[in-house]
Amino acid sequence: MFRSVVIFFFVILIFILIVDPGDLIFQLKTPLFVLIFITWFIDKIKSGFPIKYSKDILIVIAVFLLVPIYGLCSGFIQNSIDDRTFAIAFLKSFSVIVLLFIVVDYELVLDKYLNPLCIIIPLIIIPVYFLSITNTALFSKIYQYLNFEKDVAKFGIRNFYGVTVLMFFYRTSPLLVFPLSYYLTIYLNKRKFSSLILVLFFSFTLMLSGTRANLLAALLVFAYNYLSHQFKKVNKLPLILTLMAFIVGLYFLISSLNFDQKETSAEVKSGHVNSYIELFKTKPGILVWGQGLGSKFYSSGYDDQVSQTELTYFELLRVFGIPVTLLLLLFMIYPLVYLYGKKKISVPKYPIIAYIAYLFIVGTNPLLVSSTGMLVIITMYSFANIYENADLVSDLK
Repeated sequence: MFRSVVIFFFVILIFILIVDPGDLIFQLKTPLFVLIFITWFIDKIKSGFPIKYSKDILIVIAVFLLVPIYGLCSGFIQNSIDDRTFAIAFLKSFSVIVLLFIVVDYELVLDKYLNPLCIIIPLIIIPVYFLSITNTALFSKIYQYLNFEKDVAKFGIRNFYGVTVLMFFYRTSPLLVFPLSYYLTIYLNKRKFSSLILVLFFSFTLMLSGTRANLLAALLVFAYNYLSHQFKKVNKLPLILTLMAFIVGLYFLISSLNFDQKETSAEVKSGHVNSYIELFKTKPGILVWGQGLGSKFYSSGYDDQVSQTELTYFELLRVFGIPVTLLLLLFMIYPLVYLYGKKKISVPKYPIIAYIAYLFIVGTNPLLVSSTGMLVIITMYSFANIYENADLVSDLK
């Protein structure tokens, strides 16, 4: 009974992390987090504390908790904590990794809940997008609510192929690469029409989000899954022709997206990059021990002192330095290496390319350093845990 309640709370939490990543709409992330642990603890008391755990998972949890603590200590020592609110929010986001302990104990694979719940994102984006055309008065109210009051979405104008379009970027839209990869795999293997509809649904939503990263990540997911499917066939000619066509098409796509055009988004990112480089040149010690969590630096992208930019990997280097950042990234990509290296059992490959695409998108999006980003990491480690146990069972047999 209590296990079912814990899973129910998990599903609600995943829903909240998808719809309300900043916790400004429902304000339920912390209560749900507490309820999950209280219910799990009661379950363990009633069952006599038979807890399943892995030493490796405990190390993973410890690393993800110690990294922000290190950042805080570094900031205190250097007296550089200028934004305490951001520092605390960062620490709270990383603390979500503790849920991995319960995921391992219950042997949950969270994609079972993540993929279906991601349908919420298209159900938000597509109707609102068409409201911008059919009912501008209602759209303006939704725009005000989502963009300014709750900060869960960004709207803008982008130029693709010479056509000016509205961009509606929901902050959690990068998650769509997971259901896209999942349902695309099902369609390619089983030709289920319902899976094709979902693939088109998620693809269309990623296109409406208007960001180059989302669009290129979707193409990466399509290319990997389709080429992997073709690779299984005896006749490799279609595979070779498709690969050549993909490379040529990708070249023309990137060229036509006008990355060098003078637009606000590109100029802001360019300003961030130049400011990071200038900071590392003038203060090279930051690359060793970091500037500290909650510290600020001047970015010409915003022409202001900022505590965070959307260039996630540059930001990690600035805050933590190269050694700690490499340690953190190592633990982030470990599930990829583990799942890809499994040979004894049939491991689904769809989460591998989905996670690679996700890490690519969040390179220009602060979603990685958030509770939603931690949810993705927990999901990947839940895969690794399940297939580690399955491999152990097959070895024992």
